[in-house]
Amino acid sequence: MTSPRRPAEHRMQRRRRSWFMSSILLLVTFLQVLRHRASSDEQFMESRHPLGTRRMRAIPQTNIEKDLRYITFGSSITWGVGLDDFKQAYPYRLSSKVRNAASRMGGAALAAACTETIVGEDLFDVVTIEFVEFDETHVILSKRLRRRFPNAVILFVRLWHPENIRYTSDFGDIIDLNTWRTVNGGHSIYSSELALLMMEAGPAKWHIQIPDDPLLKNTVEHIGARVVILPMPDQEAYAFPQNLLSFLTFFDENEHHLLTARGHAALALEILSAVKSVSSLGTRLDGTVGSWGSGDQCNMWYYNGQFLTSSGQKLKFSQDGDGSHKHALEFMPGGGAWIRVTNKFESDRMLHLTYMTASDEEDNKVYPRTRVRVNNRAFVVLEPYNEGTDDAHLTRTSVVGRIPPGESVIYMDPLETSQLYFRLVGASLLSEEAIEGILPIDFKLEPEPAAAF
Repeated sequence: MTSPRRPAEHRMQRRRRSWFMSSILLLVTFLQVLRHRASSDEQFMESRHPLGTRRMRAIPQTNIEKDLRYITFGSSITWGVGLDDFKQAYPYRLSSKVRNAASRMGGAALAAACTETIVGEDLFDVVTIEFVEFDETHVILSKRLRRRFPNAVILFVRLWHPENIRYTSDFGDIIDLNTWRTVNGGHSIYSSELALLMMEAGPAKWHIQIPDDPLLKNTVEHIGARVVILPMPDQEAYAFPQNLLSFLTFFDENEHHLLTARGHAALALEILSAVKSVSSLGTRLDGTVGSWGSGDQCNMWYYNGQFLTSSGQKLKFSQDGDGSHKHALEFMPGGGAWIRVTNKFESDRMLHLTYMTASDEEDNKVYPRTRVRVNNRAFVVLEPYNEGTDDAHLTRTSVVGRIPPGESVIYMDPLETSQLYFRLVGASLLSEEAIEGILPIDFKLEPEPAAAF
């Protein structure tokens, strides 16, 4: 006998199946969204590198020179290291049209050698170059930028740190604040106790030591630049603890070389004030541009994963806390490995390869010695070792020879067994100005620890 409740049970089963399938579909869609978001976040973080795939734009601000186009060069400060949100960094407080071309680690060598690749065809009205110690890399970078943008405002942004605050003892000894602070109770740079102790020690005995820099002065005069300095306390501030503390809050309490959001805001105001003081710069410039001189062509897939054509195995490694990865081409021994490099220029150019290096211990080699042949002719041997680096994996850039205009094939033959295969992360034709002025035959273009796995 057929139960009269059977149709109702069938309907209930169909509803359950329908609900189950809808739930599965919803879950799959949700996972796809998460996967897309994770991928997007990774691409977003990798694009922050100056040679990244996407150029960063600032969040629109108010009460700023919105129409002016800024590009900012610098190191970890300009990058935004130490902030809860990198958009708190001073570049993003300048304009809604800003490109932050800072390198998170290393100095200005990358920017000086690859200026054309970094800037591209974009136009800029204001250029800022942040530094703590001015050197030849900043000279080369600023000269290349002035040649490209003859009418732009170029500002050298000079930073100082609490360690630049010095105390002169009764015996004439000069002691930096960090040492003095340690001897006198180790108080935080934020504490009122420290400010009172400094006042009691004698306001006249304190000063900020920022030495004159002839190289900076000559460069400013030569290219027609200006210098902007992070606001500093004047002599009277040492007699008024609260005034002094307002300056010390520009810096991270523990990592004094990093700026807080307050410090970035103060620096942005100084830059904007300097720009506004140029009476001729009320709106955008007319877009006049010059040449790039010898030019450059930098291919660095270490951050962006934009590989050149190669027989190497594409690899992602070293996931960072920000969700990004490093990228490399791996080459195995005995495989006839090669990579194609195109020289876009009309003359022979020097080719530099960037690769991973690690410990140089004979019984603990991480990467193999590798022979490099240019168009199957002359060759050099790369030794991917760094003395005393322990477990750190660093990038190194080495010259391997000249290549003619057009396409060249570069062969790589690992010569020994090791823990990991040879990892290539870049192949570049650097600017002749950088090669002649600042770069030795073998140099670390952008050192950065990277645990390999």
